[in-house]
Amino acid sequence: NSSMTYVELVMLDKSKGNLPDAIETITVTGPEGELPIGRKDFTWMSQFHEFWGSLSGSPAVGTYNFKVAGRSMSGTATDFQSVNRTLPVLNSENFFPTGGEMLFSKTPTFSWEAIEFSDIPIFYRLVILEAHSEKRIYGTGRIRNMFTHTVPGGILVAGQSYRWRVWAMDSRDGLEVQNRSNSKWLPFAMAKTLNDFQINVAIKNVRSPDDNYSTHLEIIIGNDFTGNLPNDIDSITITGPKGDLPITRGGFTYYPQFKDFFISIPGYPEAGRYAFTVTSGNMKATAMDTLSVLRSIPIPDTRALSPAEGAIIRSKMTRFSWGPVEYEKAPVYYRLEIWNPAISERAYASKFEKNMLSHTIPIGTLKAGETYKWRVQVADSYNWKRGQNRTNSEWLTIIVAQKLE
Repeated sequence: NSSMTYVELVMLDKSKGNLPDAIETITVTGPEGELPIGRKDFTWMSQFHEFWGSLSGSPAVGTYNFKVAGRSMSGTATDFQSVNRTLPVLNSENFFPTGGEMLFSKTPTFSWEAIEFSDIPIFYRLVILEAHSEKRIYGTGRIRNMFTHTVPGGILVAGQSYRWRVWAMDSRDGLEVQNRSNSKWLPFAMAKTLNDFQINVAIKNVRSPDDNYSTHLEIIIGNDFTGNLPNDIDSITITGPKGDLPITRGGFTYYPQFKDFFISIPGYPEAGRYAFTVTSGNMKATAMDTLSVLRSIPIPDTRALSPAEGAIIRSKMTRFSWGPVEYEKAPVYYRLEIWNPAISERAYASKFEKNMLSHTIPIGTLKAGETYKWRVQVADSYNWKRGQNRTNSEWLTIIVAQKLE
């Protein structure tokens, strides 16, 4: 959590001399004089044609002059540091994949949470290196408010090990970045045999309005699956810390709206890692999820929910509201969801948001004359994959008037 000054010199003309050996001296002079860094302190990054070095502490604000010299060649450049900002360090405990994870997807998705810094826009970048070298395998652009990214196919190789981290910075332009925060490196490996189709999985500990607990398991089939759903899924196996769970393919409910296979098992889940395996003919897909902590998030008070049970909805832009739950062990996030009376098709769902105690739905969400059910969910993350615990309010029925105002 200490501050560093990064010094980078990119050699733009690759035809000049035998790099890096042709460069004999590097001098950097700042507003307080020459920096205590010389040629021997720089690392040559051949992949980017770049000399890279670092110093402890933040740079002084002002103008910096760079000079390189060598065998029959020299060059100068200038850069400016106009402001020093202390950007928070990204919390890698909320990253996915976690450190040491085995990935089975040919196109894995990486996710992280935002830093809390409201002074300026923040731009994020995902970087993936080889496990034991500085060779960069993949890097995104610097994108504002990017908290998830799917790596394209053909980049990460089966059986290979890598490491990844995220940068948070104050500009989308690499030449304009003045302040940056780095997460720590997290190792991961690609499985020797990768999936034939994508799946996204989750296990959650869920508290119901009747104060009972259940284990919710979900498998979302990726868009690259070419068979007919749900019939072409032959088997689903989930193995937890104590072995295979007592479930079968026929016990799952399929929601075609989301390509989602869902099952609920009474009782708390065991903490630990879970392996989900789905087969279709000779095709197979595997994915992992981890439940590391069990929480008892309070149940929302039904009396504070509005509109109430049986209410007639007359507004085109209905506002839903609820009271807060008191839970100090972790931040909690609220989501409104609205379904048809059979709870088989979802009409609307907000995002999970911290401290959200009301939400107004868009015009056209509810159809005149129709009946719906709604509830509030409270979870320990705004991210579906990272959330591990959730509490649901009671379902409340609402009826939409024939004519809306």
